[in-house]
Amino acid sequence: MKFICDDGRTVYKLTDFGAARELPEGQHFQSLYGTEEYLHPDLYERAVLRKHVNKTFGATIDLWSIGVTLYHVATGNLPFRPYGGRKNKETMHLITTKKASGVISGIQVTEDGQIEWRKTLPESCQLSPGLKKIITPLLAGLLEADSKKIWTFDRFFAEVTDMLSRKSVNIFHVNKAQLIKVYIHPDESYNHLQNYINEQTEVGVDNQILLLKSNLFTDIVEENSRAGGYPETQEEEPLFLFNKENNNVLVVPEQSLPKFNEFSNVTSVESDAAQAKNGCSIGYLCRRRIEKYSLACRHFSNCVENFTQYLNKELKEVNQVALHLLEKTTIHKKTAQFLQSSQHLATHKLNNVPQADHMDELKQLSESFVAETAKKITQLHQTHVGENSLKSEWDSSNRPLNCPAKTRAPERARTEVERLRDSWQHLVRDRATRTLSYNDEQFHILERIKITHTINRIKVLLQKEVFPQYVQLAENLGDWYKIAQTVYLQIMILKRDVVNYDGNLKKFELEMFIKNEEYLEQVRKLLEQDASDNSSKKTKNSNNQKLKGYLTEYSKESCEMQQMILENAQLVDQINRSLEELSVEAD
Repeated sequence: MKFICDDGRTVYKLTDFGAARELPEGQHFQSLYGTEEYLHPDLYERAVLRKHVNKTFGATIDLWSIGVTLYHVATGNLPFRPYGGRKNKETMHLITTKKASGVISGIQVTEDGQIEWRKTLPESCQLSPGLKKIITPLLAGLLEADSKKIWTFDRFFAEVTDMLSRKSVNIFHVNKAQLIKVYIHPDESYNHLQNYINEQTEVGVDNQILLLKSNLFTDIVEENSRAGGYPETQEEEPLFLFNKENNNVLVVPEQSLPKFNEFSNVTSVESDAAQAKNGCSIGYLCRRRIEKYSLACRHFSNCVENFTQYLNKELKEVNQVALHLLEKTTIHKKTAQFLQSSQHLATHKLNNVPQADHMDELKQLSESFVAETAKKITQLHQTHVGENSLKSEWDSSNRPLNCPAKTRAPERARTEVERLRDSWQHLVRDRATRTLSYNDEQFHILERIKITHTINRIKVLLQKEVFPQYVQLAENLGDWYKIAQTVYLQIMILKRDVVNYDGNLKKFELEMFIKNEEYLEQVRKLLEQDASDNSSKKTKNSNNQKLKGYLTEYSKESCEMQQMILENAQLVDQINRSLEELSVEAD
């Protein structure tokens, strides 16, 4: 039963438990109740085929019925269908008992024909691929005829609890121009999200560009952060998935609509009501597709806006770094010139001073960056940030086209479906009366005509207006994406060149600092040696001066001594002569 809560949420509830009773664990039963298409094969054999098998049944056979119910809800059809339906009971039992483990459906389309086995949900299933991926193992575990292989209630509740705890992440896949849903466990991380995306889109982990509005998703969440803390996404505000390598936008072909058979010329309240219900289902299918294509067209503009802003931010950052590196290059150039000049002057004063040619080294290092890389960055920045050329390109290519959302196609489709529903309800009421008066019959015929015209209008809206607009806008997006991806690759190449040049410039700066320190150390040593030589020379000259002074003084004193000796010698001679004269006189 479909139940709509006060807050608008839809809840599906299991009902009609009139014949049900609680069965304690380990207890078995033999009473037979249930709709035959939902019965476990063992119970079907006894209740429907009337074979008296001596079997008792545990509560686990209800898991089979739950599996059939879930499959019916997911697809709109029963999983096991023999040709002829209930009339072919033996084949029904054969399908359910002979199917291989893991098979979740078996269909016989012709009388006595082969059984078409499937381990996956059909293409007509409206569930998202992400939900199909986690629902299919659940169905395979429940639809097991072997009591040893069928899941237990504990495992069933554990798996369902795990499924309900998963967080749905809405992602718009640009290459396929459609929304996908990824169901991730709250304890899983970004790597798991990337792998889930790869499973649904075949976009490799290394090639994924995931944007939340205009920001990289990894700039908002850390790679190891829990998925339970991820920002909430909606179908109207999803993440956008771009591919680094693939710039094609390929539209998934539209599946053909179910055929609507015209009403019979003969009025039949029974068949007319059934035919109206079929027409109503076709109308709902058209409405869902119109809403899907209209939302996708809105996301085309959103992805252009977001990717353009992302590229512009990347360009601004690269441009700022490039300008900073140019300033650093200029500073290093002036520093190198000063060092070279100081070294040149030093050669006139000091010998054996090594010289490092920083100017030539810096020129070789920066020539390509200054002449090419920096200019390309400036040109890209001017074109895409200053002139916003990517956005202008998209606007000009789509100016003559109308977006289905702007022509209110979804609202028009909903109006047509409401008309279909009203007409169907009118025919249902007529069926309840069984007999119609002449006037009632005329109104009945009028409602049939209205249903036919309404279905034609909504089909034309889908096939002639909305889908062609969607295809054309997708083609324009593909053309624009090729240009945008070229810009993206240019930015990534320039960003890599900037990072490489920044590293080389830092290396040059370090080497220049080291060589300058070595140069200064050698200059200090030479100056100290020269100072030592000068000091030794000064000491020697001082000693010579002192010695010269001593010699001069000694020479002077020696002369004085010689004069004194000479005078003494003369005095001695005089004394000797006087003594000789006295001696002669005494004789």
